[in-house]
Amino acid sequence: MEAEVITTWQQARGQGESVALMANTTDTVDRLNRLAQHTRIMLGELDANAPSMRVGEEWMLVGDEVVTRRNDRSLRTDRGLMVKNRDHWIIETIHSDDSVTLTGRTGTVRLPAEYVSEDLDLGYAQTSHATQGRTVDTALLLVDTSTDSRGVYTPMTRGRNSNHAYVVVE
Repeated sequence: MEAEVITTWQQARGQGESVALMANTTDTVDRLNRLAQHTRIMLGELDANAPSMRVGEEWMLVGDEVVTRRNDRSLRTDRGLMVKNRDHWIIETIHSDDSVTLTGRTGTVRLPAEYVSEDLDLGYAQTSHATQGRTVDTALLLVDTSTDSRGVYTPMTRGRNSNHAYVVVE
């Protein structure tokens, strides 16, 4: 199911669609993030030999999609907007001091190394509850553990054109 959802994610992105890739647990989100990053490397969208950095258990590359995980009013984009929890970004530059420059819908910002090490995650996939209020072209949900209606309803209402659930069963 993980391979299937990643294939659908990649195809939708290739057609220019905005896509939310979701799962109910952080363990599954972490696996999906690694698979998505690996897929982008295999397709030549990311260069594994370009500057990279280790953040927690993950390697981040220039071009990776990431999310910030903490509001910080002292960190402002070039448009004067603060860095917020769950904002989506692209890594533009990894600096030698382990700070990173990111670009997102609110502008460009350079995050200091301390923020990066504590509050920056790969952002290809997110937990179901993290996508509340987000609208995309295609929503993809991987359900590989037991869940309740909230674990399905929120992610299955994010897509304006299509919503797909990939359910692991025994």
